[in-house]
Amino acid sequence: MPSVIPVTPAGERTVTVNVGPDIFIFRTYFVSGQDDHWLLDIKDGQENPLITGINLAPGINNLLKGMGDALEGYQLLLLADAGTEKDPEAPGNTMFLFWFNPGEENPFITLDPMETIGTEWLPW
Repeated sequence: MPSVIPVTPAGERTVTVNVGPDIFIFRTYFVSGQDDHWLLDIKDGQENPLITGINLAPGINNLLKGMGDALEGYQLLLLADAGTEKDPEAPGNTMFLFWFNPGEENPFITLDPMETIGTEWLPW
């Protein structure tokens, strides 16, 4: 069962969440400029930085993929059910973060079309 990371549009916010086997500290903050967006930092329970500056964008199966081995096996998914994730008021209103521990199935995963494109006609 995924954990919902409590986010709000209250500017920079830090929240400590017990996700089951571990405790993590999540910091969300809004960056305004040429391209407005929300960012996320993750620390372990002892406040050691694990990942910094994750751009919160929907449509990505796992926002932690490619971020190194610190959180290998974990998955983080952002769902935006209306508007845009770039809205300063989005977190907790139209933008939600879901955390999956290792071994948990992510029902929102979509297949990569580049892995399956054109394979149905190959004779071998």
